[in-house]
Amino acid sequence: MVLFLLLVFPVLMAIVTFLTKEARTRTVILLVTAFVHLVTMLGVSSHRAWVNDLLWPKSMPFLGFDAISQMVLTIISVLFFLVSIYLAGYLKTQQRPDRVLMTCLLCLLSAISLVTLSRHMGLLWIAIEVTTLLGAPLISYQKTPYSIEATWKYLLISSMGVGLSLLGTIFLALSVTTGIKSVFFSGSFESCAASVLVVAKTEHYLSYCRLWH
Repeated sequence: MVLFLLLVFPVLMAIVTFLTKEARTRTVILLVTAFVHLVTMLGVSSHRAWVNDLLWPKSMPFLGFDAISQMVLTIISVLFFLVSIYLAGYLKTQQRPDRVLMTCLLCLLSAISLVTLSRHMGLLWIAIEVTTLLGAPLISYQKTPYSIEATWKYLLISSMGVGLSLLGTIFLALSVTTGIKSVFFSGSFESCAASVLVVAKTEHYLSYCRLWH
């Protein structure tokens, strides 16, 4: 249920928004989706143990909450709700169609939630790439020369970052056979902890040798 409300529900509302012809209805859908996402995250923050035990699918190692992701996604949900309230008034002053803007904005909410909940390096890279692509129509909404230029600069710079992160993910996957247990965050953290322990023991041994010499 939590997974549906955070990831699937915004995408379904984005589809409904794209098929809706009336601008006021699209604004209502945006506000309702932002409110549902915010209430869900506040519920997760208040009853994290209960949500993890009863509502969170235990058979999905690719997704999950931790303390940092819970805090970050709650902040994102609050900001998105406030932006939606501002956007409802802003779009009344604009004469441009907002169907694509609303659709991409709702899909962006789902993609950002997926970034925060990802527990697999490959899934995390895919989610980041999706957020990059969904951000382009939002920047070029005004269709002015400055917005088009900003969109191309955004895509070029973001593509370089996404390419480097893909390269890092590939190297991380290749290192599974040598040191890191898996490309899941849990396996990476365990390997990092083991490496830190080895370094600490080595430094302790060297300091012991220097002490005796």
